[in-house]
Amino acid sequence: MKKKVINVEHHIAHASASYFCSGFNSAAILSLDGSGEIATTLMAIAQGNKIKKLKEIHFPYSIGLLYNTVTQFLGFRIDSGEGKVMGLAPYGKPTYSKEFEKVIYPTKDGGFKMDMSYFRYHYTGNKKKPFYSKKFIKIFGIPRIPESEITKRDEDLAATLQDATEKIGVHLAKYLYDLTKEKRLCLSGGVALNSVMNFKILQETNFDEVYIYPASHDGGTAIGAALYVYYSLLNNPLKPVNQSPYLGPEYSDNEIEKSLKNFNLKYEKIDNKDKLAKIGAQLVHEGKIIGWFQGRTEIGPRAFGNRSILCRPYPEEMKKILNERVKHREGFRPFAPSAKIERYKEFFEIDIPSPYMLLVCNTRKEKLKELSAITHVDGTARLQTVSKEENELYWKLIDEYEKLSGIPVILNTSFNVRGEPIINSPDDAIKCFLKTHMDALIIGNFLVKK
Repeated sequence: MKKKVINVEHHIAHASASYFCSGFNSAAILSLDGSGEIATTLMAIAQGNKIKKLKEIHFPYSIGLLYNTVTQFLGFRIDSGEGKVMGLAPYGKPTYSKEFEKVIYPTKDGGFKMDMSYFRYHYTGNKKKPFYSKKFIKIFGIPRIPESEITKRDEDLAATLQDATEKIGVHLAKYLYDLTKEKRLCLSGGVALNSVMNFKILQETNFDEVYIYPASHDGGTAIGAALYVYYSLLNNPLKPVNQSPYLGPEYSDNEIEKSLKNFNLKYEKIDNKDKLAKIGAQLVHEGKIIGWFQGRTEIGPRAFGNRSILCRPYPEEMKKILNERVKHREGFRPFAPSAKIERYKEFFEIDIPSPYMLLVCNTRKEKLKELSAITHVDGTARLQTVSKEENELYWKLIDEYEKLSGIPVILNTSFNVRGEPIINSPDDAIKCFLKTHMDALIIGNFLVKK
């Protein structure tokens, strides 16, 4: 049997994952990444089952590679530390803006350019070697040694990078709106994980709706490539698609119980899901930290309530306790809130749902005390809105917690410790539970307490 291999361009795959999962029948598309074959940025318009390129920006000009460079310069690992830099930015001020105007700057044709004398990535291509040049060091100082103390210079450089990223992102989106006049925007590519930039684009452009695929990084290109072939190349009509991020493996009670027995754990089986949610909510209300393992694993780099560690969103000290006992993360990194979709507007300054933690908004000032453990130093939060339709059991847990506390919001962080991937299997969950100081594990229909 003959088989045909179809090459789908990198940014087209990114764009397709976002657009064909958005539920829109037309949209503008902006894909921002490190690089694909040669393109680093794509502007496109989608109508029906077709995607049309409008503009590309080519290597070596790249917002993603700029962010990689500063991430590496600040002592973090490329392709994993960018979120840390985004979390560090609010501690500083963009004091290097004048210098950065030479590093990266918008152009009148709706794009951007960079002064490549500040960089070396276009020569080396090796992530273990410096992406920054001697000129970058001369202007911004000596690179931070990994794990060393973070200085004011580091905070200010992170803030400057974030400010520049937001400005270029808004500049591109405004130009794209003028090109298309579409009211809906699909964002994709690894840079679209920058949830602060995403919200700025929503605030400062004429787009009414923004959709960002939860696996907007390179991990989502496989789905995008398949959707592009199905819709655009095979010319199938648009139809409702599964927007759920819960696409990974699921484990039966028998498989979970086998793992519990293999680890010689004492456990209680709870067959009623409502009771399971009440027990989880009660533990959270008591100030306990629980591992929550349910259903299918999420796609992408963030946990949405199936492979999560949960605790209450206050007091502020809860963040420190969670870090010391379980996560062991850098103290400047914020934790995220999960809020019932019915009431999120009462607690956060945002008018549209944010189901995938890809929009950062302000916590309402009158709610800061109740949400002090999930509000960042600048008063913002990386919100996840939770609906009963998308994740009924997780929604029930938050609903039960609201009945106990009056707060329809809990702290949600990924089920892992620093430096390790999010857990997937029951064995992964149990190992993480045993080597940390979590108080309880609710895994499938089973409850394990320490």
